[in-house]
Amino acid sequence: MTSVDIINKINSAKSILDVFAASSGSYDISNWSKIYKSYVKFIHPDICKTSGIEDINAKLNEFKRQIEDGVSYRDEAAKITYWPDKVRMEYSDAKIARISFENWRLLQHHKDAAAINFQKYLPMNMTLTDNVIEYPLFQRSIPLSSLLASDLGQNHVNWIINRLFELIAWFESIHMVHAGINLDSVMIIPESHGIVLNSFYHMQYIGNNIKTISGKYQSFYPHSLFSTKLADVNIDIELTKRLAAVLLGDASGIGTKLIKTHDEDYITFIRKSDAGVKAFDVMDSYKVMLKKNFKSQYYTLYI
Repeated sequence: MTSVDIINKINSAKSILDVFAASSGSYDISNWSKIYKSYVKFIHPDICKTSGIEDINAKLNEFKRQIEDGVSYRDEAAKITYWPDKVRMEYSDAKIARISFENWRLLQHHKDAAAINFQKYLPMNMTLTDNVIEYPLFQRSIPLSSLLASDLGQNHVNWIINRLFELIAWFESIHMVHAGINLDSVMIIPESHGIVLNSFYHMQYIGNNIKTISGKYQSFYPHSLFSTKLADVNIDIELTKRLAAVLLGDASGIGTKLIKTHDEDYITFIRKSDAGVKAFDVMDSYKVMLKKNFKSQYYTLYI
């Protein structure tokens, strides 16, 4: 591989995997250090005098830092750090970590055909040690909180929200409410159009008292929650609709800002209340609306 090949590879890379994977499409970065050293031999500024080489080295070193330290962000309960192959969630309160872990185990306990289909949207193997939860990643996964509306666009928001409605319908079928769907709790898998939920500490059985909500996203919850305090599937539906508005560029989650710029039927859908409607029916209505207003095709996500 020549210095030009290396420069082009780093310059076009979307992620660590594009630079350090053992082969194209591989998830193996075990030899990243050896690969890094081999690149530096060719493109170090003392050796390579190509214009802009300092920027290329800076990008390479940032990928190296991400492998060593991971990329971190915070939700209200934990510091979340992700690497290409795993996620680590360090909670400030071990009790909350235990609740999240036990709720995840409860979801994994279901073994019917529907559960097996929807468990692909959950971490596969979680471990809990004191106040720390870790789980492996088997595909490139990106937190929604790290993306901008300009990174996604309508077609990609469509499938993210579709996956969430599918998952919510399953939660309802096992009489549970997630109650914490937001930018911090959802990761997306660009290559397969999948999602992964990464926290479960707000979850409750339908009809039980909701014990905690996300203060950061308090305005996204349905108003009825603050009077009844009861777990209801409408909580998850409303949170998902507000998330759709945010991903499309309206930080308020209300969607008013999007009326003149986005598909009218879509914005009407995410702005209307579905109180008292079953999650399966909302999911079905969403799919019908998508089929009516958007082309049915796979849109590659380049991030």
